[in-house]
Amino acid sequence: MPSGAATLTRFERFADRDARFFKQLARNQSREWFAAHRDEYERGWLRPMKALLAELREGIDPFFPQHPLGEPKVFRIFRDVRFSKDKSPYKTPIGGYVPIGHAGTGPALPAPVYLHLGPERFACAGHYMMLPDQLARYHAAVLDEKRGAELAGIVARLAKKGFALGGHETLKQVPRGVDPAHPRADLLKRKGLIVAFPELPKELLVSRALLDWLVRHVKQSAPLVEPRTTRMARYDPPRRCRRTARSSCTSARRGAADAGSPAGWSTSPRERPRDRRGGMRRIAPCVSRRRSAHLVGAPPSWTSGLLTSSSSPVAAAGAAAVPPRAAARPPAEPSSPDRK
Repeated sequence: MPSGAATLTRFERFADRDARFFKQLARNQSREWFAAHRDEYERGWLRPMKALLAELREGIDPFFPQHPLGEPKVFRIFRDVRFSKDKSPYKTPIGGYVPIGHAGTGPALPAPVYLHLGPERFACAGHYMMLPDQLARYHAAVLDEKRGAELAGIVARLAKKGFALGGHETLKQVPRGVDPAHPRADLLKRKGLIVAFPELPKELLVSRALLDWLVRHVKQSAPLVEPRTTRMARYDPPRRCRRTARSSCTSARRGAADAGSPAGWSTSPRERPRDRRGGMRRIAPCVSRRRSAHLVGAPPSWTSGLLTSSSSPVAAAGAAAVPPRAAARPPAEPSSPDRK
């Protein structure tokens, strides 16, 4: 049981099956009216939604073994009207969802379930809106023969069970460079991929059976959400990781120079390239590891083009012409007491 869930009451029902409160709120978009009916909203809709999502999270957790589920989120009823022509202060539905625990929150991440109740009611699951890097990985998965066929099969099976495909936006054409007659062109045109559950009977709003109905449909849609969470979820490494990678690369380059790497690889702070901000330019860790591996006896083929192999006659002659590091500078002559 998540922290704080024990204080929530057991879900029983919502206020009514017709969402009368939200229909009245649509006709009375004033702060005075809402203040007078706020208790009706909290008792009839807000608290039952929180209780429902808390129990739903526990019921669907076994369907996502690779990803812990996060705390349920219920959207605020207050609208953000700063950049909207519609200055109505209140939303006329109530919505909430269960997120993937480690991936964060928001429409740019896959969600096991989203529930929307009001004059319109529906439930769905999937990845509503993809960011550019997520969209690139999605296109690569759809174009791949194995993964693309697997995804198309999941979508087809859900469609037979009454699920409807949707998303944030659908393009008129396939991405550039893709054949318009591609067998999965419909999936390639999408910038989001969700499945809407079959129509939610309004009778379930006043029954505890709504919980079982949602659990059953989340289980059916889980094959679409679980692999997409693994492959498409955005991950930004913490700043400490990037700093550690930079320092490890610098250490590897210094070690290569101390072991006698060519002069072009000098790692003196004065000679290392700098970026536009004046900081040391980072070299990929894999290159540094290859250089270090060569120094401890790795096969020369791993470092082809990076270090000179002693098997080449030209390389051997060049190596012999380079004086050892210790003998690069002759010892200073002892000072004479007669010298002034």
